[in-house]
Amino acid sequence: MPDTPLPAPPRADTTRRAALTDGDRERIATVLSTRFAEDVISLDEFEQRVAAVYRARTRAELDALVADLDAPPGVHTPATAIPTVDDVPGHDRRFAVLASLTHHSMAQMPHRLDVSAVLGNVELDLRSATFGAGQSELHLRAVLGNISITLPLGTVVEQRASSVLGSIECQPSPARSGRSRAPVVRLTGHAVLGAVEIRFAAPGTVEGNVGGSAPRLDKPRRVP
Repeated sequence: MPDTPLPAPPRADTTRRAALTDGDRERIATVLSTRFAEDVISLDEFEQRVAAVYRARTRAELDALVADLDAPPGVHTPATAIPTVDDVPGHDRRFAVLASLTHHSMAQMPHRLDVSAVLGNVELDLRSATFGAGQSELHLRAVLGNISITLPLGTVVEQRASSVLGSIECQPSPARSGRSRAPVVRLTGHAVLGAVEIRFAAPGTVEGNVGGSAPRLDKPRRVP
């Protein structure tokens, strides 16, 4: 009786393909979302890599999509210690990826503030923040997310942000603040299937937009 041949061992790539799970894809997608929120990769590159995540069939293909993004911390981060006469930080960022950052106030407005919401929500309160000399920049990235920012009354806003199937609402400040020097803020960035709203309020108030129809940003609780 002839010997029965043993079954051939599974191919290495078949094993790796079978081991690929939804969790593996979500892990890589989260890394890409974070790097996009940190402004490491562009919107086009982010979309291309995320599409490739769901086309990948092996772990090797997935890992290759973020292999160049695992640089040591600080490599892609702009310098944050730009010397200024008023000691305002040069750069800072706030972001929410599949999360929510709400009712967040800041004591200082850096010369450039990156705000990103990717499938998330960000609410920043800058009505009482200290602004540096010259023009400040708010770089916004809302992708399937929402960003709401409250600025001091009288802030001069230069709107240069763009939207793609999204919205950017920024009406002129309804009143001037009592400050001798009104802050000047330039908006840059984009909203893709997302929304950006700029509001104005005086320091110490709770109104999200004095003189406007926008809802309150920090609504106090009523005590019976």
